[in-house]
Amino acid sequence: MENIIEKLVWAWNDLDLWLVLAMFIAYFVYDWLYARYTLFVANLKASSAATFGALLYAISAFGVLNYVENLLYIIPMVIGGWLGTYYAIKKEKQKSLLLVKKPL
Repeated sequence: MENIIEKLVWAWNDLDLWLVLAMFIAYFVYDWLYARYTLFVANLKASSAATFGALLYAISAFGVLNYVENLLYIIPMVIGGWLGTYYAIKKEKQKSLLLVKKPL
């Protein structure tokens, strides 16, 4: 138990707040991109899906390289990911509602 507490204290003291912010933003963007990627794949838009897919791999690599050193970086990743998906779906829903409301 003492070993776990020591590791958590070390991880907390080792956190870089700028990196925490970068991880949050990166995974907000990651999940927004992933939601868009899914729409591009479903709509058979090959070049857009491929571009977004490549960006997803780049952001994933950034995340993995950082959370391997300190597992506490997973926290901003999870929060950013949740909010990124939520934002993407809300925006998509707003677009579809606007399309329905437009008179022909």
